[in-house]
Amino acid sequence: MPMLLNDRLGRLLAAVTIPVTLVCVAPAAHADSASFVSQHTTVSISPTSGGAGDPVTITVAIDKPAPASSVNLVFSASEGGAFNAGTCTSSGASPTTCTAAFFGTAVVVSYASNEPLQPGPTTVTINTTVSATTATGTYHLQASPNSSVSAGAPPEFETYSPSTLDFTVTPPAADIAVGLTAGAPPLLASYIDYTATATAQGPGAVSTGTIVTQLPAPTTSVTNLAAGCSYNSANRQVTCATGAIPNGSAVPKTFRAHLGLLTIGLPLNATATRTASTPSDPDPANDSATAGCTVLTGLIIDC
Repeated sequence: MPMLLNDRLGRLLAAVTIPVTLVCVAPAAHADSASFVSQHTTVSISPTSGGAGDPVTITVAIDKPAPASSVNLVFSASEGGAFNAGTCTSSGASPTTCTAAFFGTAVVVSYASNEPLQPGPTTVTINTTVSATTATGTYHLQASPNSSVSAGAPPEFETYSPSTLDFTVTPPAADIAVGLTAGAPPLLASYIDYTATATAQGPGAVSTGTIVTQLPAPTTSVTNLAAGCSYNSANRQVTCATGAIPNGSAVPKTFRAHLGLLTIGLPLNATATRTASTPSDPDPANDSATAGCTVLTGLIIDC
């Protein structure tokens, strides 16, 4: 694995080298953790998916390291590094003091010169986070067949099984807050104008969203539908697609519900609800809103 190290670091590093490459592929289902295993080394990652800033733990378990050995991992050659700088701990035959240094697309785990690795089982744990610069998608963490574990000379070349691990970088969740307002003309009221609003409250942007408004029973028809909205007369529902919404922005959808015979005192309530959106919505508490009107006379509706 190409990497220039100074003389001091060179004396500390060089026993365990696991080249790893990230290649974007189509998203797929993932378990909470995954590992690839060779004769003497197990590399694990947990969880196997996360968004920018989410914690990730990478564990390298070695059953017979040599003195002054180290662990080198390359995570990406094209994305500028999948993970941020993290912390390092070591347990087992080796000292508990280690450093996880990030050099561009590589992570180098090393030990202080006065605390070299000792022969015997050792586990190195890196706690890091997903980089905000890593593109959304699923990546293969690949160990090359010539990865080696050295317990002295010559090194032992090992093959890992499986040959790849998947890690999916997910888009940040995007909360949609739903609002609904209603208004009727002051006299000779025979309809109600509605505005259903979807507001993106972050942390990510909304890619797609669907808002369904249930209209009151006296509704006979709907006109003035905004773009992206449709009306189903069988269940008196207006369904509106929001499209993409940047974080902090809002998309209003307007439509007019025409009413049939009205009864004095009759409440006319409508409810708008978010029924679907991507990415995931983290807060269901603001997924619906209700607007109420009341029939005052046969010709007056108060909203």
